[in-house]
Amino acid sequence: MPFEISYINKNDKKHYRIPLGHTVAIVMRYEGGGSLRNAFNPAMTIARKPLTLSDKIHILRECAKGLHQLHSIGIFHGDIKPDNILLSHHSPPLIRLADFGQAAKLKTMKTEDMFTSVLHNSNTARGTPIYSAPELISHDGTISYSRKTDIYAFAILCWECLSGEVPFNKTYRNNFDLQTAVKAGMRPDIGKLIDTPYIIKDMITACWDVDRTKRYTAVKCYHLLDQIYLKSNPDSYDIFFSHPWINKNVLSYVKYFLSSAGYKVWYDENDLGYDLKKSMKDGIEKSTVVLVCLNQTYENRENCMFELKHASHEKKTIVTLGTHTHHFYLITSFTSTTISDRTGAVYLGRHQHSTW
Repeated sequence: MPFEISYINKNDKKHYRIPLGHTVAIVMRYEGGGSLRNAFNPAMTIARKPLTLSDKIHILRECAKGLHQLHSIGIFHGDIKPDNILLSHHSPPLIRLADFGQAAKLKTMKTEDMFTSVLHNSNTARGTPIYSAPELISHDGTISYSRKTDIYAFAILCWECLSGEVPFNKTYRNNFDLQTAVKAGMRPDIGKLIDTPYIIKDMITACWDVDRTKRYTAVKCYHLLDQIYLKSNPDSYDIFFSHPWINKNVLSYVKYFLSSAGYKVWYDENDLGYDLKKSMKDGIEKSTVVLVCLNQTYENRENCMFELKHASHEKKTIVTLGTHTHHFYLITSFTSTTISDRTGAVYLGRHQHSTW
């Protein structure tokens, strides 16, 4: 009797019927850099130097990017930990999330859910104890999970990667004691991240909050880590974001899209120094294009007008991201695509010149 194997590729779903008696094998990609767990212990991996802070931030940034890609199609990974992060042999390495044995397809997947935390119930235990979020800890057999459950595990992963220590190591006698402490709010010591930028520390603290609604989204984690990583190589930027601090969720997605396309983006949520005007001037002067996120409040904001005038003075190419009701229209020569947001869409269209 034949049995059926099905798989899904990028374009369509194909079904193959393979008779009994035939050998079936799964061919998987080999990643020469081993797992992130191996990278924590260079002696376990041939020809790999110890990770620098910049290496670690790059790895965590790419992990956040992978999580965002999963979450955006409604998939919960369920077991984020160093053993399930694979590294290529490149420098810096390419990063792949592995082991989807505990992954789940979220039952509801609406566009607006990308900005909220929707719990799903399960009777199946998920995750590895030291990376398990409080909502995964239950003594009655029923657990709840959401995208933010992955974010908690990601926060513990960040702490482990940046501290070089195993979380909760030798502190608790058994998993029950550990889970009870986690449920009560116990977390690894953030003070051990001595050389870590405070923005990343704040991100970790938010992402392992017992209240899952306070945890960051994967895309926000990505863009924070991306900015910190780029600041370690600050020679120049492709795009400077000039905006009046409206609709930050949408702007985060625009920034994510541009960064994913390979552009280095200056974003003032992370790049402003103590001298605001100097930081803005430096950012504009080091950028090729200034992206003006224009709406009715832009011209009434002193800093926005300062950025626009300085960009004009420096003869920078100015591209406008205009708003109309709940839609954003970007007139640029970079690309043409559409990004969904919770209220409308971001339209990236072709145009020779910006409009003002």
